Amino acid sequence: YYSRGIFWTDRKDRYQTLDKKPIDFEDRKGMDPGIFQINPPYYPTGYFQQWNFAIEREVRNRLVAEVAYVGSKGTNLNASTSLANWSPALQTKVRSFIPANFNPAVRMKGFNSKYHSMQAKLRRDFSAGFNFLASYTWGHAMAEASNDQTLENLVQDVTILDTNIRRFYSNADFDVRHRFVLSGGYEMPFGRAKKFGADWNRLTNGFLGGWQLHWIETLSGGYPFTVYDSALRLPNRICDGNIPDGERTVKRWFNPDCFPTRPPVTVIGPNGTPSTASLNGNSVANVIRGPGIANLDLGIQKNFAVREGTRVQLRFESFNLMNRPNLIGPTANYFFNTTAGTELTRARENRDIQFALKVLF
Repeated sequence: YYSRGIFWTDRKDRYQTLDKKPIDFEDRKGMDPGIFQINPPYYPTGYFQQWNFAIEREVRNRLVAEVAYVGSKGTNLNASTSLANWSPALQTKVRSFIPANFNPAVRMKGFNSKYHSMQAKLRRDFSAGFNFLASYTWGHAMAEASNDQTLENLVQDVTILDTNIRRFYSNADFDVRHRFVLSGGYEMPFGRAKKFGADWNRLTNGFLGGWQLHWIETLSGGYPFTVYDSALRLPNRICDGNIPDGERTVKRWFNPDCFPTRPPVTVIGPNGTPSTASLNGNSVANVIRGPGIANLDLGIQKNFAVREGTRVQLRFESFNLMNRPNLIGPTANYFFNTTAGTELTRARENRDIQFALKVLF
């Protein structure tokens, strides 16, 4: 057994074989024993590789273009399952000397991820009061497990049906295919030492000079989501399920008829007794594409010169200036294969406006 060290007074990890009680358990009766986890004998260290290749060129004065390939690969990543899925008999034995609230987890290794992307940028360095950065990314992230808990219910399928766990290789939770971001700033040419108003008096310059504008425009595709049945298992998938853009609504974001629940199967236990098991269907994670994002953040600032080396800055900033309802998928990153389970009920932040006053010296 392995127990998270923070639950022990000396903060050291404890290891023990499954046929014995956890180390120091007798001294911990009546106390929270923490989370005990089972590690397999072969538990290799995971690792992550990254690589990129970029070409950059100045296409004209202060205007630079760049095209790049960026990729990565994760190997021997973590995942976990419940001991109940792995061996119910062993869980019964373990519970004989572990408190009732004990929920053992079996740690696993050997899962992989990949990411490939094309990234393009066009940058104008600050000149004549103006600069911008436009960037576009096409990317695709795939994984057998996007996080440690992704495979909680899938190992049971492998044990009972001899299913290849590699079939669960699919879009990662954070897979976004397209993203465009345009940011920049503009220093308005009004006021002293500017193109217009160089001879303004102090009062006129105080009102009309020293204005600056900044913005960030983001256009992004949506994140993917997983469809589950009411038991939080993957259903069967008999058609695509994604509804065309012009037809889907917040009340019906995907077609639940494409995801029928897999019928239960009868399995024979080690003692020869038949039992019914509800297993995952042929669907995989993250097959439904969520809503995209269109967002504009805008900032306006006014600088007041107080004296040499000191100025006051008044800032007005608006996030989601257009107050667009950028919808997001359901809580916990999954839908259900029912009519009510197809709805989008949440959205990102509404328009947020703030004012700030800064003294710079």
